[in-house]
Amino acid sequence: MGRLPLDPEELAARYGDIVAAVETVGVGTAQKTRFVLTDGSYIDVQFSASGRYSYHWERRHVDGTLYRFDNAPHHFDPLRHSSESRENRSRER
Repeated sequence: MGRLPLDPEELAARYGDIVAAVETVGVGTAQKTRFVLTDGSYIDVQFSASGRYSYHWERRHVDGTLYRFDNAPHHFDPLRHSSESRENRSRER
């Protein structure tokens, strides 16, 4: 697995007004860096050694939204690869 281009602890220190904690989350063999924000939401970020990446901003318990993005070509879905998930698009229209 790849590493974040910037040190997670440095990011937490730089953005301490909105980042409450930084955690490493294991999902199967994958590991993600989780940024827990002060509003209770969290952002999971994963980078691979091959240059692939994904992020997931979980806000459903805050305001019902969720944002995801990845650049893996084998999962191409125009709605999934936009800045918003299918759930958000259907809720906003």
